[in-house]
Amino acid sequence: MRHVEIQGLMECLFLVSNTWKNYERQKMLIETALDLSAWGEMQKLVESPDTFLQLFEDSVFMDRKSVVSNNVSMLHAALRRVQSIPVDGKEERVHPAFDISRQLLPIVLQYVKILYVLFELPQFHYILELTDLEKMQILGITHSPMTSQRTVSTNGNSDGSLRCSTGEGDNHRTSIRKFIHSTLDFSYGILGGCCLLFAPKFYSIPQICEAYLNYVGWKLETLSDFRIRNVIRYVYRPFLLYCPPSAYETVLKPFVRAFAPFMMERLANRWNQMQEAIESSDGDEDKEVLENSILRLLSREYLEIINRLLERSSPEKAQFQVAGGDDYMEMDDGMEESGTHTSTSQKQPQTGAPKELGDVGAILLANPICFRSIIHLCGFALCWDDSGVSYRAGRCILVSWEVVSQYPDVVFGVFTNCLRSICVWIENEANMDILVRLLDLIFKKFHKQDPRVVETMIQWGAPEEEIHKLASFCADGPKNDKKRKDLFRRLVRNNPNLEQNKTRKSSWLEDMPRLAAQKEGMAAEFSKSVLGNGVDLNEPISLADMFSKWQ
Repeated sequence: MRHVEIQGLMECLFLVSNTWKNYERQKMLIETALDLSAWGEMQKLVESPDTFLQLFEDSVFMDRKSVVSNNVSMLHAALRRVQSIPVDGKEERVHPAFDISRQLLPIVLQYVKILYVLFELPQFHYILELTDLEKMQILGITHSPMTSQRTVSTNGNSDGSLRCSTGEGDNHRTSIRKFIHSTLDFSYGILGGCCLLFAPKFYSIPQICEAYLNYVGWKLETLSDFRIRNVIRYVYRPFLLYCPPSAYETVLKPFVRAFAPFMMERLANRWNQMQEAIESSDGDEDKEVLENSILRLLSREYLEIINRLLERSSPEKAQFQVAGGDDYMEMDDGMEESGTHTSTSQKQPQTGAPKELGDVGAILLANPICFRSIIHLCGFALCWDDSGVSYRAGRCILVSWEVVSQYPDVVFGVFTNCLRSICVWIENEANMDILVRLLDLIFKKFHKQDPRVVETMIQWGAPEEEIHKLASFCADGPKNDKKRKDLFRRLVRNNPNLEQNKTRKSSWLEDMPRLAAQKEGMAAEFSKSVLGNGVDLNEPISLADMFSKWQ
């Protein structure tokens, strides 16, 4: 039997085993399916870049690739199909794969890191290029069997034909690409799934935060937006959202403190580059459309996680599932994506009144680096050319208002960006609602103590008499809240500079303060502590030792 047939049968057995309600029997089944001798062979294979590169020699690749693919796919299947079992008389649940996963997770982490080493080598750069199927998914094109047969050329691009490649070299390169993509997908699913299935014990592993940053996040700045999104969505999202309260200070905050500055700088720079490319009208238009779509997806994904973290006071309670067509690319917040990743209840953006700042949000915003990395990013994102991104950013600021309002310069920076953004999203009711709330909060609290607020509104195009009317509504208390918001909406619709205010080159913005993208020692936090290790796999933490202490 082929391995795919064996795995199919094993998945059926895993599903049937859930009816046994017997921890020991299910545990024995999983340990039988996961061949530890094969995992030992895989561990030797990923010890160093040199030993791993031997796998890709033409003479051995087809025979030896199963050492990796069979292992990770079977572990993935066990996590995907076997359910946790309730402990008698307690709310706690245990998973039959717990003990065996404790032994195998260090190998999976090492494998992910060794792949990142591989991506640094020029001869393997083509692996990171988007496949035709990935491009179609990003652009929302429905997949058909015919399109998957397009020939892949040596540079990773389709030549548009529907015949199979005849070059032996091309076939070998294509096989390597498929092997790496599939095993990396399985590995991401394993790493993300363990966060939910084994919580809260999983987060008690010594230095688990450093392990996920140093092994999964290693060399992350060299990846494309599309590849980074996969890491965030399938590994870091569950890692953060299922963190128990006992690990907020020891795991979640250190992780965000290291990762958030990197994402702020990455996204801010990428949106600036995209805007400049659009304004210059130079370059490959198809490439720009693709990159623009990917950047939107990445930005929405990250800001949705930030929003959930800020509002959260307890871990997510969503059901765990590993997708085979149930995931979403979220081009329109609902486009289906096929794949083998772990999905953790992908939902539409939250609507309605934002919740209050939760326990997690209070912990994160109390840290100066986390505060700047989150709030300043949201301030930038208000004006990015995507309604979903702008909406999520505004919601994050509203949730954080009690903390943000303590910093007048940050508030004023948000105010100017809101004035510009509301002109862009005048026809989008959800965005208008969020932006009007922000403008109303800022004007109500700061129009007297910060003269820049009124001055900026005049430059923006609001008549002085209307501004005085707003001020009088503020003096009358909460009974005029609706009148103020309605007046803000009229000011936008009647603004004589409406079209001009949509551009970032508006004259009234020339002398406005900018939310700083970085400060010395902050934006480099991630690259210094996580990404500055070269290709040396000798880490300051020992994975084997770390997981041996996990009880």
